Amino acid sequence: MYEKFKGNLDKLRRKFLWQGNKDGKGYSLVNWETALLSKDRGGLGIKNLKLQNESLLKKWLWRYTEERNSLWKEVIIAKYGELNPWCTEITTEPYGVGAWRSIRNLWSQMETNLYIKVGSGTKTKFWKDVWIDQSPLRDLFPDLFQICGNPDANVGDCWTEQGWDLVFRRLLNDWEVERVAEILGMLGGVTINANATDRMLWKHSKDGLFSVNSAYRRGLQVMAGRPTHLWNYFWKGDIPTKVKCFTWLVIKRACLTQEVLQKKGRQLVPRTYIKRVEELGKERGYQEPKEMVGVNTIMYMVVNLEGKEQ
Repeated sequence: MYEKFKGNLDKLRRKFLWQGNKDGKGYSLVNWETALLSKDRGGLGIKNLKLQNESLLKKWLWRYTEERNSLWKEVIIAKYGELNPWCTEITTEPYGVGAWRSIRNLWSQMETNLYIKVGSGTKTKFWKDVWIDQSPLRDLFPDLFQICGNPDANVGDCWTEQGWDLVFRRLLNDWEVERVAEILGMLGGVTINANATDRMLWKHSKDGLFSVNSAYRRGLQVMAGRPTHLWNYFWKGDIPTKVKCFTWLVIKRACLTQEVLQKKGRQLVPRTYIKRVEELGKERGYQEPKEMVGVNTIMYMVVNLEGKEQ
């Protein structure tokens, strides 16, 4: 249902972009996906409805990590179960779960853009969560993860008043001792505060707080790469908007040239015939309508003059 609704909206937006409110056929000069890109990425900055919708849904995932005793969260947990303190179990039932299933399916995208600020360490998995550096410790130290005593241990479980206490299933080899020293060096600047709560933070904002706009911009970056500053200079220049749009079409090689019109199946009038029509129009005192210019003017003249000759 959503895809059909979005498709209909995009169809209306494409029609308005290339045709406006005029009747008749318009030409889509540039691929719609290109037009949806932000201006600093070579597009027109038209809102991508899919990315916008996903960004709005991710807001609920963010609220799930932030709100502790909300009634809606308690209902969701009671119905679907909790995978960890940050999200619910994966929803697979076919009926009655469409809304939350759509939201929960975005967790894999959301999770890669979050990191944990450790407080007491009771909500954070020592090996499996991203809480130090940009990757979980199981990826940074896979050899130690294979021999750890408890793969699901919380950060708080590995901390004592004397410092870090990492438990392994067997005695360590000499080279493994060096790896443990390496991981302890990485953890040297981390302290555990038993009175603080673990929190999820958003990687793409200075204050660590999630916003729909930052999620949308991140989605554009994943889809189209980083912005180009030259496009910023182009759109911010003190130039009439119509000139900017025409120049943009030229850069995209999308102007309605003779070659492009022929590819689109447009029957063009030969230049010699156009010149003859113009001369004939002047001889008969033809008055050109102000709104007709270029090829449209010539075609308008052809139709009227041919009608008079019949």
